[in-house]
This record gives sequence, C-alpha cells and structure tokens, in this order.
Amino acid sequence: LLEPHDDVDSNEAAYASGQIVLQSLASLTRDAARGILALLSGGRKTMAYHVGLAFSLYARSWDRLLHVLVPPAYERAPAFYFPRREAVTIVNLDGVRLDASAPVVNLIDVPYVRLGGIRQLLERTEDLALTVRAVNSALNPQISLRADIGGATLSWSGYDLDLRPSPMLLFAALLRRIAHGDG
Repeated sequence: LLEPHDDVDSNEAAYASGQIVLQSLASLTRDAARGILALLSGGRKTMAYHVGLAFSLYARSWDRLLHVLVPPAYERAPAFYFPRREAVTIVNLDGVRLDASAPVVNLIDVPYVRLGGIRQLLERTEDLALTVRAVNSALNPQISLRADIGGATLSWSGYDLDLRPSPMLLFAALLRRIAHGDG
C-alpha cells in the first residue's frame, strides 16, 4: 500500500510519488469523456517529472500539459497564487513589496511524446518500475534469453518465467540440440 508523503525527500518518497501520479493518471484517462489538464508548475522537480512521464505514457491528444510562468519576484512571494482583480500589496522573501494584481502570467503548453501506440503494455500494470521497463523494452527491443535448468526458470528479455517441470525439460532438450548444431 502506498502512503502519501509530506515531501519528496527520499528514494522511498520519490517512488511513492511516482506510483501515485502514474496510477492516478492511468485511472483518469480510462474515461474518454474526461479531458486532463495538468500543471508542471510548483512542487518538486521529481513530481513534475513524474507528471510529464505519466502524460507521455497515458495522455490522449486532447489532454494538455501546462507550465505557468510568473515574474521571478512573484515566484518568491509565498502569498502570491494568481493575479488578483484589485490591488493588494504582498511582500516576497527578499522583502520587496509587490502589487498582487500587476504580474502577467504566461501559460505555456508543454509538448510531450504520446506513447499511446504501446497502450497494451500499459494496461498490464500501473507499477512505475515495471511500466518503465516494459516501455523501454518495447521501444528498444534487446532480446536476451537465460535459462536456469536446475531452478526450472527461463528469463526472456528480463521477464522470468517459471517452467516447472515438463516445459523446462522440453526447453532444455531444444537448447541442447541448438548448442550441438542439431537445431
């Protein structure tokens, strides 16, 4: 069970954050009638990366990934969230007095690679590490085969298969024939 963390300040918290973002976006994008608008602004860089990654994996053509840019002086003003309609004075962390109704906020559409063509892989798991591994394997196929005859396991491109007992015996016989040039 994943527990939300107060901050992304450890490997465990970063992994949990990635899992929560990935699972949330996977779930939200199952509804074709729902559009998703996500912001990369604010928060931790790790979390913003996870949102961008999840968008590449799950977002559809009508979903939007955005970044909000405000003037640097306002970035350092904890009381500033958005421009106000009326003039209100706020003070940033440098002691500079600012008018909260004055700044121009730029909304930037962030392009992202849509990997929807590999959707079948993504529907099998919402585990962050397994999803990344499956996508990397699909995009960069490197076929490898490792057999542990005694342990009755076969590893095909990093995925372990338990072949007990008859399938492993058949596979071992085929490997022997190939090794001796009879295959």
